[in-house]
Amino acid sequence: MSFDELGIEYGTMSKQHVFKKLSLSEEFAIISFVVLLLGSLIMGWWVSRSIERGVIQQTAFTTTQFLDSFVSHLIGELSKTDRLNRTSITLLESFDQNSPAGKQVAYFNLWEKNGRLVYSSDLSKIGRDLSTRTELTNAWRDRISWDVIDPNNLDYSVFDRKKGDLIGIFCPIHQARSDRILAVAEIYLYTDALQAQIYRAKVQSWELVFAVTLSMFFLLYLFFRQISQTITTQQQLMKFQVMQLSDLINNNNELHKSVEQAQYRTTEINESFLRRISAELHDGPAQALGYTLLCLDSIFDKYSKELKDPTNESIIQKEKENLRTALADALDKIRNLASGMAMPELDNLNLKQVIQRVVSIHEQRSKTNVDLELDIELSQGQIALPLKIGIYRLIQEALTNAYLHGKGIKQRVQLKKNDEELVVIISDNGPGFDYPSDYSQDQHLGITGMKERVLSLSGHFEIQSTPGSGTKVIATFPISPGK
Repeated sequence: MSFDELGIEYGTMSKQHVFKKLSLSEEFAIISFVVLLLGSLIMGWWVSRSIERGVIQQTAFTTTQFLDSFVSHLIGELSKTDRLNRTSITLLESFDQNSPAGKQVAYFNLWEKNGRLVYSSDLSKIGRDLSTRTELTNAWRDRISWDVIDPNNLDYSVFDRKKGDLIGIFCPIHQARSDRILAVAEIYLYTDALQAQIYRAKVQSWELVFAVTLSMFFLLYLFFRQISQTITTQQQLMKFQVMQLSDLINNNNELHKSVEQAQYRTTEINESFLRRISAELHDGPAQALGYTLLCLDSIFDKYSKELKDPTNESIIQKEKENLRTALADALDKIRNLASGMAMPELDNLNLKQVIQRVVSIHEQRSKTNVDLELDIELSQGQIALPLKIGIYRLIQEALTNAYLHGKGIKQRVQLKKNDEELVVIISDNGPGFDYPSDYSQDQHLGITGMKERVLSLSGHFEIQSTPGSGTKVIATFPISPGK
């Protein structure tokens, strides 16, 4: 990056830093002051120009009216001849040089229709024929022409050039009480007094423009300052509310984390409780039933001779077998229940091994096959133990339902990863059922248990099933690192 670019960036950053320190009302004051100042300068310039043009134009029309009404009475003979008599010339000369109005006249010419001077402030030029000019042509067409002229651009030399610019006027002189044009007056007026008048008018107009501008600025500033204070108050209130909302969100997040940790801990406690019940069943009722069977066998062996009475032998033998069968069946169920409640150690297994373990145990007990589709590879530490337990129990219950209700037809377990989520799918091609119409929370405790277990791990639970199309259990879990 060049030094120039650095300088530009530094300057931009400095301006932004300066504006950041200003309030909204202060920023508005600066911007509105600049805009109003520029507007007042433009407006003042336009008003000044308009005043100058208006004053000069008014002077030109006033002079025209005066000449047309005064001079027309002195040149009446031009209606009959192309020259003025000596008396008329003297009167015009007296007006040109000695009258109060004449003091503002720098030069005065009077042209007759043939382009001949019938009077001039320079008396030596009277009677000369000069070329026709555009202003003269327009005046003979009853049009008034006027303009501000630099005296250095005129050939006339009988006036004071130090008084500055002149107002040149070309106007028609009509015959008294008639529209007939007798002559055209060419008159040049000094502008020193007029310029002073114009200057005073300009000063007054500028004062008025700046007064109006400042009044507008202060009114707008006071109005916007009130708005700025309201906005600042609202911003502070909103900032306070945002801070409160942020604190509330943080508290909710902390609470959510605490709930998740509590749910994970609950899962671990439940598993510990189930292991304890399993051990108690195995060491208590199962052992007692086993001991009861041994005692019965011992009793029957001890009193076998007495029991060989032909009249009672068949009845006693039948009752013996029924009792043995009932006790053995109860013992098998308790052992199976204890085995199902107990779960192998999962701490040292990754998720793939956990799923393979629960599927293998199911295949051994149910004598059925389960297709496995494990499309991901996750290390042991990527999955928390409570999540492993939850997935283990979910697959265990879903496969049990697939075996009991779906007859174990085409059982399949799939594991997929979608962004930061795990998707577990357990399906079968059994008879299926109308879900959720045929679902009852009281009758389908297995489905209720699976759903609550998935939801307790912040997951999403779904069942897809219709009569004749099998059943599919879909569970989605967020991936949480092992803890």
